[in-house]
Amino acid sequence: MDNRYDARVAKGTVIPAGRDHFFCPKCGKRYRFKPSLVNQPLQCGCGGKFSVSLPQDVPLAFELDPAQRPAAEYEKPKVYQGSPEPTDNIGRDIGLGVIVPGVLLVIGLAGRVVLLGMAAQKHELKLPVVAVVGTMELILSTAAVLAALVVMGMVLSTEFIDSIGKIVFKVVAVVAFAGAAGLAVSSMGRGAHAWMAVTVALGLMAVLNLILLPWLLKLELNEAPLIIAAAIVLQTIVMFAIAQAVGPRLAGAVMFGVT
Repeated sequence: MDNRYDARVAKGTVIPAGRDHFFCPKCGKRYRFKPSLVNQPLQCGCGGKFSVSLPQDVPLAFELDPAQRPAAEYEKPKVYQGSPEPTDNIGRDIGLGVIVPGVLLVIGLAGRVVLLGMAAQKHELKLPVVAVVGTMELILSTAAVLAALVVMGMVLSTEFIDSIGKIVFKVVAVVAFAGAAGLAVSSMGRGAHAWMAVTVALGLMAVLNLILLPWLLKLELNEAPLIIAAAIVLQTIVMFAIAQAVGPRLAGAVMFGVT
């Protein structure tokens, strides 16, 4: 039986005294009672899920004389066995679990490679050094977001639907894509307007995180802002640490395309 059923089952429908039927709590469809159905997770044809419990110390219709039982047409419910997900849900899961993050990852990595190459040429930096720092920034930023998900998930008692592998894949995709988008915007700044472009880029990265992470990870609306805020704070700390480690010139060129 699907262990997730307990979280979705409705309150049990109690069999009335002297009756041999019960009703679906969602659509009201009548079903014939059998002792084998007691406390079983049941599923109606309408999709409603419920269970049936017995009243104590009262006669039931199946215990009475057949002539005293009410005449009615009944349908037989099926015991819920964790039926396969509908086709549309499978398609949606594949889209959110593989296709969308895969596209974001490809665009993000390709964009970062191109933009980091341009930054190295523009600021006369060695490409291998820029590549190493860029890779380090991507890994540490991903680790920061994952740490925020773990910590805030514990604080908010959040249960993530995806496995650890899927969560990591989706976070890497979002971080790579958001970072590439931010780098593209910030690298457009020139002269006195450079840091204005950086500010816009940071805002864009925050917005992309706030939109993409809750969507791909299926976070609740009341949880998402706190989790994303924690992720942004940790990413900012990571960027500051990298700047302190490699120097503002190299860090600015790699992360923002500016010096």
